[in-house]
Amino acid sequence: MMVIFSEKLKKLMELIEPYEEYDFENGGSKLVNDAPEEVKKLFPEYVALRHKELSGLN
Repeated sequence: MMVIFSEKLKKLMELIEPYEEYDFENGGSKLVNDAPEEVKKLFPEYVALRHKELSGLN
């Protein structure tokens, strides 16, 4: 199955994914400690939008 994300999410992914890692303790994504302030501010919006778009695939 191919997933098509919105342009807004694609732009957020390009910016944030280099600083994102999987949090094994809590079972979700988190940012690495040295992520830029801009990325830290956008991270909650990115996670919410990604969840919204992926949950719409059911």
